[in-house]
Amino acid sequence: MGEDPARFLSSSERYLPLARILRIQDRGLLSAYRAVELREFGGRDVILEAIDEREHELMEELR
Repeated sequence: MGEDPARFLSSSERYLPLARILRIQDRGLLSAYRAVELREFGGRDVILEAIDEREHELMEELR
């Protein structure tokens, strides 16, 4: 996808992963973020919730 989700998800900047997730426009990229989060970081609730929320927003935009 031309982007490394782990780069954002591993950031020491507290809000950088969330800010990036909220700007994602592609559901495939969101899936990549979810997979990396689960595999590399154990599935932190705040990150998974942000991904789910963004996916819901993108689906609503398609309606």
